[in-house]
Amino acid sequence: MSLAEFIDPDPLVVDKNDSLSTYLRLLSKRENDKAVVMENRRINGRQVKTVAGVVTGRDILGKIVSERLRLSSPGRLRVSGFMSTQPFTIKPDASIRDALTAMASKSIGILPVVDGFNFKGAVYRRSLLKLAFHIGDPASKAASRVFLRTRLGDSLLMLRQSMLESGEGFAVVVDDEGKPCGYITVMDLAYAFATFLENVPEKHRKERISELVVRDYYRRDLPVVKEDAELGRVAETLYEKRSRGVLVTGERGVVGVVREHDLISYLALTSLGIG
Repeated sequence: MSLAEFIDPDPLVVDKNDSLSTYLRLLSKRENDKAVVMENRRINGRQVKTVAGVVTGRDILGKIVSERLRLSSPGRLRVSGFMSTQPFTIKPDASIRDALTAMASKSIGILPVVDGFNFKGAVYRRSLLKLAFHIGDPASKAASRVFLRTRLGDSLLMLRQSMLESGEGFAVVVDDEGKPCGYITVMDLAYAFATFLENVPEKHRKERISELVVRDYYRRDLPVVKEDAELGRVAETLYEKRSRGVLVTGERGVVGVVREHDLISYLALTSLGIG
């Protein structure tokens, strides 16, 4: 098994001069908030498209509700103002272990694949979940006991702050009785705030942004598994449902969650004999 099997030759790609609206349209079609950002550069006398950075839902969320940006709209904002420059990249001949280690240690979800100045595609964290399909260890071994919770009535502004401070991109939504009833991701928040700016006139934004609450944007199909369920099943659930997190329960209630990065870290630590 080689890294080539996990390289997406047609990942989400935007130009750094594209509008934020362009990125959002692609996001809604592909259900993927991680994109490679390209730019035109002149190298050795010729124009070449090269990787300029990456842009993710977290990049958008970190800046989208700043006072300055509230006065603009996604159609006027450029991807270059949100992207992370000098992204960690990987070569086509790198090992799977190299990819796992990079993603686990740097907590990143996309690796542009480059050969010199040539862009070959990208490796997504989600695609590497397939490496865990055969693991028979119990879900509890990879479950994190510390995770983000939010209530249905919480404001998106409050949740945004919690996600940015904790580095989390997945939160379990609980009802008024404290019972899990769904989940919400950093991608959901980024899309919610961006569409808010696109649809609400500037003069009304300051007063109405606090009206954005979790109840109107969360996803109800929270995957749940028992603590003795095989990690392979958890990996398959994450991969197929694109949920980014699975709730793990036991006899006494909630044990924790297994998120994409929890499984990638587990794979990186155990190595699984992958060269």
